[in-house]
Amino acid sequence: MKEELQMLAEKIWAGHKGMCLGGLGGVLLATCILLFGFWNMLFVCLLGGIGLFIGVNRCGAVRQQRHTGMLMLRVCLAVGAGGGFQCGG
Repeated sequence: MKEELQMLAEKIWAGHKGMCLGGLGGVLLATCILLFGFWNMLFVCLLGGIGLFIGVNRCGAVRQQRHTGMLMLRVCLAVGAGGGFQCGG
């Protein structure tokens, strides 16, 4: 029984890695919001985005890494701005 569940989990993980990570991330975010509150989580997200922005620009990262970092920063700031991607650019 335990081996069958492990094989099933590995099969799901191999075929749907993004969905699994997104679901786990959503559950983690929801748990943190329930435990710490929305504004505290927004503050942590903002500081994390600022740190990511500084780290990507200071280290002279590869262009793809810079694009990924800026995308994450835009998503974080858009969530704080009310939902939509209103950052421009």
